[in-house]
Amino acid sequence: MCYFNKLYSVVKRQTFTQHYSRSCTHTDRGDNSPWWRAELQQKSAVSRVVVYPRTDKRQEAINGVKYGGADCTGTAEENQNCNTDPCPIDGGWSDYSDWSDCTETCGTGRQIRTRTCTKPAPQYGGADCTGTAEETQNCNTRHCPIDGGWSDNDEWSKCTKLCGTGTQNRTRTCTNPAPQYGGADCTGTAEQTQECNNKPCPIKEHRLELEQVQVLLFNTMTVLELLWKVTTATLTMPLSK
Repeated sequence: MCYFNKLYSVVKRQTFTQHYSRSCTHTDRGDNSPWWRAELQQKSAVSRVVVYPRTDKRQEAINGVKYGGADCTGTAEENQNCNTDPCPIDGGWSDYSDWSDCTETCGTGRQIRTRTCTKPAPQYGGADCTGTAEETQNCNTRHCPIDGGWSDNDEWSKCTKLCGTGTQNRTRTCTNPAPQYGGADCTGTAEQTQECNNKPCPIKEHRLELEQVQVLLFNTMTVLELLWKVTTATLTMPLSK
């Protein structure tokens, strides 16, 4: 009679082959019996050897082959699969996607890129990917162009005339803000001019001073006196014969 010895796998969650062996000889497995060995073969063709300790009981192959008796029929070994559950697969990150479009064309914007935990995806209780699925960075950090703007106008200057239409001006500057980083200059003129004091000027009156009147009268009287004398002298002259 032959006995099977069952050899058990010691590696969990892998698919191995268990071996059953039997012997068709009388075997004394007492304290001095040798260790039993059996190959534990994984489906991936990786072989391991597991050593099983000796047993405490004696096993005898009763009615073994003796004195010309027939050998045992059948095979001395049986195999079966064990630990057929899939092994855990930890997740792995995919490559990053391309960077997204920048949120700004200038003046510092933001852009992102992403990756997924699909290379491979976690399965059968495997761990998720560690780290973040998204990265962010600054973009288009150059300054934006600033177009120029006019300041307020100054006060009007004094009029160039008190009457009879003069002119006055006022100025402004392109500093509110000043053009920067390639921005456009201010449009229009920096100086304004307008007419002022356009009322007619008064006509000047020529007034004679008292002394001037006196001199004029004296001169007039002198002339008249001279004329009188000439006239009188002429009238009193004797007529010639």
